[in-house]
Amino acid sequence: MSFRMSAMKIHKNSRMRAGFTLIELSISVLIISLMIAGIISIESQNERVVQRRELAIKLDAIGAALYNYRLVNNKLPCPGNASLAKTSANFGLQADGAAEACASGATISSNINLSDGGVSVVGGSVPVRTLGLPDDMAFDPWGNLFTYYLDKEANNTANFTGEYGTAGFTDTNLLNVQDESGATLSESVLAVVLSHGPNGHGAFNVAGNRVNASSSNAAEQENCMCDSSAVAASDTSLLIRIQRTLPTSSVDFTTNFDDVGRFYNKAFFYTYAEKTR
Repeated sequence: MSFRMSAMKIHKNSRMRAGFTLIELSISVLIISLMIAGIISIESQNERVVQRRELAIKLDAIGAALYNYRLVNNKLPCPGNASLAKTSANFGLQADGAAEACASGATISSNINLSDGGVSVVGGSVPVRTLGLPDDMAFDPWGNLFTYYLDKEANNTANFTGEYGTAGFTDTNLLNVQDESGATLSESVLAVVLSHGPNGHGAFNVAGNRVNASSSNAAEQENCMCDSSAVAASDTSLLIRIQRTLPTSSVDFTTNFDDVGRFYNKAFFYTYAEKTR
């Protein structure tokens, strides 16, 4: 009898120990899961910081290269053909022509030239080879081509000739650049360099193909002159929206605006001496 009772106690204690072990295991799994989630969140935040830093560095370098190109050539380069793969011999070269032509496939889409009822503005890839930059500078931190928009008057040396206040530009408000709230950022914009953000909707990738992120955001569709399926769509306003900084937390990039870039007005391309002579 004593033996049976002892055995029952041992069995009961074993069950209790097993129960405590399962509870402890569950708590341990929960703690580990929370720790992993925290690590992933920190890594995601760190990744966004690195991407924002890389974006700023590339935009600074492209802006400086455009400025230097103007000083040397007294004009701005035409965009490159965004539909060319990186392996193409003409990748990164401006699609040039006569003054203010910027033809030969420079457009980001067949509709970009509808602005102002004519062909006053063109868009395509940043002509990194023409600017003397490495090929990788043509791509944003998410692996897609920056889009480079140009008021074609800036491709004519005659318009940069003469004093700053009397330069030959006849209409420098074709590029209507606004922030995410719809506020105008600057007048007399001659060029815009735009990243289509983490979702990349409407951008061209390394193979020269359009990125379809199924974005339903109207501002993103305006920037790429395409629809929610990244198919070219008419847009005669050439309204460019720029979000000044990237989101600091994860968002639904299908509906949220994440295009980031820089705009360059006429004053940016003149030296202090040119402005004050």
